[in-house]
Amino acid sequence: MGQVPYTTSSGTIDLLREELVISPGHRPEPLEVILRDDGAGLRGTIEADGKPSGGTVLLFSDHISLEHVQTASAQNGAEFLFSGLAPGDYKVLAFDSVEGLEFKNPEVLGPYLSKAVSVTLQPNDVARVNLERMIRTK
Repeated sequence: MGQVPYTTSSGTIDLLREELVISPGHRPEPLEVILRDDGAGLRGTIEADGKPSGGTVLLFSDHISLEHVQTASAQNGAEFLFSGLAPGDYKVLAFDSVEGLEFKNPEVLGPYLSKAVSVTLQPNDVARVNLERMIRTK
């Protein structure tokens, strides 16, 4: 599935979880990027009231900030697909649309997290999940 980031760091800062702040006159530690070639994938469908539906899927890791949320779309009854993912634990949500939804904001996404589907992706594997489409609150 190609190479995917495994770790990215500058000194003791994990750049997948934290921002690198560079102060004037200070040089950051060298950047280290470790790639792996055993990427995983996730595919699935979206349902609403037990019937095939379309929508937008949000995929995020508990270990990485919401700034790194990935999205995929699925047409009515079609599958969505994420590929080239680092193996690990993820959460997945489906909405009819994410237009106008600040999904990278933890306070906005928070009310939906209890309904997120947890999935563990294994190296070189493509996991499958069927999601119930969320109803957005205003």
